[in-house]
Amino acid sequence: MICPRCAEPSDSPEARFCRHCGGALPRPEPTAAAAGPRCPIHPDQPAADLCARCGTFTCHQCLRLSDQGKPLCARCFEFEQPQYWPVPWESRAQLGRLSAFGRTLTESAFNPGQRLKRMKPTSGSWWDPLSYLLFAHLPLTVGAVMMAFFLSALVASFAGAQWNPNSGFNLRGIVSAFGIGSVVLFGLGVPTYALTRTFLFAGLEHLALWLMGQRREPFEATVRAHCYASGPAVLSLVPGCGFYAAELAWLVLRVFGLMGVHRTSAALATTAVLAPAMVCLGIPISLAMLGMFRT
Repeated sequence: MICPRCAEPSDSPEARFCRHCGGALPRPEPTAAAAGPRCPIHPDQPAADLCARCGTFTCHQCLRLSDQGKPLCARCFEFEQPQYWPVPWESRAQLGRLSAFGRTLTESAFNPGQRLKRMKPTSGSWWDPLSYLLFAHLPLTVGAVMMAFFLSALVASFAGAQWNPNSGFNLRGIVSAFGIGSVVLFGLGVPTYALTRTFLFAGLEHLALWLMGQRREPFEATVRAHCYASGPAVLSLVPGCGFYAAELAWLVLRVFGLMGVHRTSAALATTAVLAPAMVCLGIPISLAMLGMFRT
């Protein structure tokens, strides 16, 4: 029997579902004497199965197979399909950047179970999540540039007090070059660090999910989960515990993000998030213990 959806042959003439795409296989038309229940949507078609959710007879044209392998009618199948969360940041052209960032941050941070877990795995655009990551680190970038200006002014004032104009040494040029270099270094350092850390940890977590046999979506989905979990980076500007609060929130939101884009359990997502940290901590601890034993 040939599947009408993917045109693949079935293994058995008694098979009800295609082993390649999961679609219902057509059944031969019964004779008038053997005719049984009919599909309410297509009365001219005999019923192929009962919907596991509402109990309605469905023909092979309406029959769908859920992720758990349950036969469903077309209406129940659409009802059980996950409704993806429209990320406000991806509508920033209509909402404005500040409004889109604020809505994405509050919705993902205060309701991650309904937002990040229902986020679309891929959107076809890498720039959307990466631009959100950079925008979330914009306050840190501005703070780093201001610190560079402060350090440059401090060095200039200290050097000016010690400079002898008759020495023939071009101190002003050196101080100016130091100031410009500091601004460029601090201004580019924060975005570079954020992007490097995101791709590094996303790669490690993607590998961990693959090793546990739970990876279902491409690497773009893991990067999206990381980027849209980075909104609390703005808390790093809060003096004292702001940095630690931002890191903890980023860790928790990454778990929800991986659960959503890869449709995996909380335990496996938590293991994937914590595995790189445990490996990074385990290597220096193992080296230290090895050094102690050798001594």
